[in-house]
Amino acid sequence: MRKLIFFVAVLIVSLNVNAQKIGVKGGLNLSNTVTDDPSGTYHFKPGINASMFFQKSFVSFFSIRPEIGYYQKGGKNIYSTFLGEVTKLTTLNYLQFGVDARFRVPFIPIYVLAGPYGAYALSGENEIISGVKTEIDFAKDKTVPYDFGLAGGVGFIHKFTVLTFFVEFKYEMGMVDTYGYSSQTFVKNRNLIFSTGVMIGL
Repeated sequence: MRKLIFFVAVLIVSLNVNAQKIGVKGGLNLSNTVTDDPSGTYHFKPGINASMFFQKSFVSFFSIRPEIGYYQKGGKNIYSTFLGEVTKLTTLNYLQFGVDARFRVPFIPIYVLAGPYGAYALSGENEIISGVKTEIDFAKDKTVPYDFGLAGGVGFIHKFTVLTFFVEFKYEMGMVDTYGYSSQTFVKNRNLIFSTGVMIGL
């Protein structure tokens, strides 16, 4: 974990030297999982996100945006037992790093973006709706603590003096089987991200 934090810190410093803009953003996640496990129904669960980023432009319509932030993911599983229907909420708290390629649409204040991400779970929790909460032990509970995948989205921007405000919508498709200790089923993250933010030129 210390090596990961050190690597991220060095990366941020190196990016800051050449960054043209710096910014922050935050908002709401709607996360879910895809699985081949038939023992329940899976639904979106709300969470939060907050991150900082640097944006380096190469031409007027193309830029690269590395970011690091906190993302809550997980899902809601409703399944039946002999005692009746049970709802379980899973929350995973990730430290996430991503790099997006950002393309500005000509003549209108809209951009599209796409790129990879990697994440490491700092903690996690399972909660039965009755109120019972248990902290996730990633090794004991057979939960893989890392994730990586692909993301894509669209954003709307508005410049006001030296500040640029934006609203952004992204979809993340996790590629890691977070229940990778089992060969009988798979569980992968899916995440809708709604965020708003501001950036300023350096």
